[in-house]
Amino acid sequence: FIAAGTNVEFKMPLGSYRVKFASGFKWYGLDHLFGPDSAYSYVPTQLDFTVDGTMTSGHSLELIPQVGGNLETPKMTAKDW
Repeated sequence: FIAAGTNVEFKMPLGSYRVKFASGFKWYGLDHLFGPDSAYSYVPTQLDFTVDGTMTSGHSLELIPQVGGNLETPKMTAKDW
């Protein structure tokens, strides 16, 4: 859970990841997320975190809708989430 208006930073283990997330206004916990009004989205491209010699590559995500942003986040159903 990441509260609106806050920043979170953490290191990811090396590997490839698919990102999906839920959003909403009132948090009901891990079992119910944001309740019946939960909105579900995903990032259609795989995110890779790699190391090549001394160079580490990863990603930084801003989950804030932005005009001209470069992160596509299509909607998905709760069943597919």
